[in-house]
Amino acid sequence: MTTGKAALVLFTCGALVAGCGSAGSASRTTAATSRASHELKTPLNAALAWFRAIDAKDRRQVLAAFAPGNSSATSWSQWGVDSWPTFSAVKCKEESRTPSAATVACTFSESQAPSAGNRVSFWTVSFMRAPQGRWLIDNYGQG
Repeated sequence: MTTGKAALVLFTCGALVAGCGSAGSASRTTAATSRASHELKTPLNAALAWFRAIDAKDRRQVLAAFAPGNSSATSWSQWGVDSWPTFSAVKCKEESRTPSAATVACTFSESQAPSAGNRVSFWTVSFMRAPQGRWLIDNYGQG
């Protein structure tokens, strides 16, 4: 084999390997994005994702769970994440759903935290459906 042909074969093999690596990364990224989108396709999954975001101290995801303009329900999120409670034994059940609104009842064990005040063991979470199909929190509490 001549030097030119050997270089061409080596280049082609390298390009194929590089292409496979890129395709694998793209497919993993697409799968993660698809999974995240799927999590918000039902009110129940959106509620569970919100609790996971609180426990992960992920302020961006916590705020993204709320309907735009709902700053009164998220005022506690402005405190340092170290002051947020954590939730264990979270169990949620969808209570009602229409095409544009839903209610999910959640029970949990809440840790003591400076932002928590009196610990509670349940919340009712109300959702509205955004135009792109995501379920966003428009209210939560005991009531």
